[in-house]
Amino acid sequence: MTPTEYSECLNLIGWTQRGLAERLGVHETRTRRWASGKYSIPANVAAWLDRLAAAHTKHPLPNEWRPENKSPMTQNSSCIETQTAS
Repeated sequence: MTPTEYSECLNLIGWTQRGLAERLGVHETRTRRWASGKYSIPANVAAWLDRLAAAHTKHPLPNEWRPENKSPMTQNSSCIETQTAS
């Protein structure tokens, strides 16, 4: 995966480099070095990002359900609510 492809995947998924670093449990410097091309993106991480980006492309966020003046980032997720309620 090239740095450009990496950035495109993150954009499609809606993640920042910092967000990816948090999910992977690595320092943000590592994900920034992947973006700059200083470090190669591990093949398993690249394949995972490709699959996530493909899923987000195939199943985009529906616009019809949103209440007025609410962006997708301010909506509660039932997955998050379920996990925190456990």
